[in-house]
This record gives sequence, structure tokens and C-alpha cells, in this order.
Amino acid sequence: MKKLLIYIIIGFIIPYGCVKEKIEINELTKLNYNGDISDVIIEGYISSEKSVQFVKLSKPSKLVDSNKYTPINNAEVFVTDGETTYRYGLSTTEGLYQSNAPFQGVIGKVYTINVLFENMQYTASDSMIFCDSIINYPINQIRIFDSHIEIHSNEHNFGFDKPCIWTFIEKQLDSLNRFPHIDINFSERFFFIYNHTGNLPQGIFPSGFTSIGLAGPENDTLEIVKMAVSDAYYNYLVSYFNITDWNSGMFSTIPGNTLTNVSKGGTGYFHTTDIKRFRMTYKDLKSIYH
Repeated sequence: MKKLLIYIIIGFIIPYGCVKEKIEINELTKLNYNGDISDVIIEGYISSEKSVQFVKLSKPSKLVDSNKYTPINNAEVFVTDGETTYRYGLSTTEGLYQSNAPFQGVIGKVYTINVLFENMQYTASDSMIFCDSIINYPINQIRIFDSHIEIHSNEHNFGFDKPCIWTFIEKQLDSLNRFPHIDINFSERFFFIYNHTGNLPQGIFPSGFTSIGLAGPENDTLEIVKMAVSDAYYNYLVSYFNITDWNSGMFSTIPGNTLTNVSKGGTGYFHTTDIKRFRMTYKDLKSIYH
């Protein structure tokens, strides 16, 4: 009887102990990892290839409008390496700003973006590190059928000395046997393959692992692109995957928002990448498979 009385008392105490102040969901906006209200999302990068560089600006969505993209079209944007300043203007796409002239990032330099919006200034910096020419493109399966080679790779691959990002371009060569130049749009995350250091987070195999496939005649040519990432940007990627690709359960990863290098009041990430391009046939790719 005493035990039953204790359980009844606990049953009344717990609900009252869990009462929290009511928060209207439409008042909540995206918070960055410091717990500050985020006014601007900055997504962009500087590459080592000479080209027009891009950055995307948007406002965070409220939870009730989580799928709504709200571009920022009235900001001033410029990037500096401490010596030269590169101005950006709004492109034909809402929220997407492009440099007024092509330029290329230099290894070892620190690039800082400045965004002036609604009487506030937001900054973010990243250092460009060297991308080696080691072709450690990850392949987990090869199949041969009807004189074609089919190559499969996991989106996430572990145990490498340095982190990097891979992508590939399947385009016809022009009359001069060249691939057309294609700007890699990180914000779209199309067919990106990641080489990670160490092992899977917390030793738990994440759900939703994506296998990316390439297929073509053995002498067909494609371009494999390797991109270096700084330690800071890699830490951001890990924080992003912890709440997306690697989030397979309540105890699988550390919950929370992604890291950011944007100053207080902003979120997202501005980074740099040194790029190496490799022209290879499917037969060449097959030869690096172990």
C-alpha cells in the first residue's frame, strides 16, 4: 500500500515538474550554435580556379515555414584577402551574388567575406589549403557488363589521412579535346563524395548511406574533381552530417545546430577550396580499385 501511495505521488509530481513556459512556434527562428538569433545565412566559397565566384544570401525560415527560401537581394557584398578587395553584385538569380570580375584564390591566403545588410555587418573567414594530387578516389564496387564499366562509391568514406571532397563531371569534350569549364555549386550538394579521417562517429553505422554510381564504355573519358578543405570547414561538415546523413536515432549523434564561421547574428559557412582536376577513362578508374 505504501509503494502504491508513493507511485501515485510521483505520478502527480512529474507532470508539474515538466511544465515549461509556453512558446509560440511562429516566434521561433533558426538559431546558430551560440544560441543567437540568426539574421542572415551565408553560403559561398572561393576556389583556386580563375572564375566568377559566388555567394548565396538568405534569411532563416521560421519553423512554420521551414521549406520556404527567402533570398536577400539588397545586401552589399565584398571579399578581401587583406591586399585586394573583390566586389560582388546580385546575379540574375535571387539571393545569389557573383564577383564583378573573375578571380582565383591563392593557397595560404585567408579570405574574408563582408556582408552589409540592414545596417549590420557580417563577416566570415577561411584559409585556402593545398590540395594534393593523390588520386584516392573511393571505390567500393566495380561491375562489368556489355563492355561497360559500372563504378559505385559511398557518399561517405573513412580512414583517410586528410579529408577532401570529390565530384565528377560527365560532359562531351569540345573540338579541342577539352572539357567545358563548370563551376561547382556547393549549395546544391550534387554528387559530392567525402573522404573522412578516422572512423564513423561513435562507431555507429549511419542510416541512409548513399551509393553513387558511374557507368560508361571503358574508353569513355570523364573528369574527376578533388577539393581540399580546411580543418575548420571539415569540422562544420561533420556538424552538418551529425544532424542530417548521420542522424540515425536518438543516441546516434550529438544533437544541435551546425557550426558556423559567420560573425554573431549570422549562420551558414563561407569557405575556400583548392581544386585539382583529373581526366580519366573508366578503364583508368577501374585500375585504382583495390
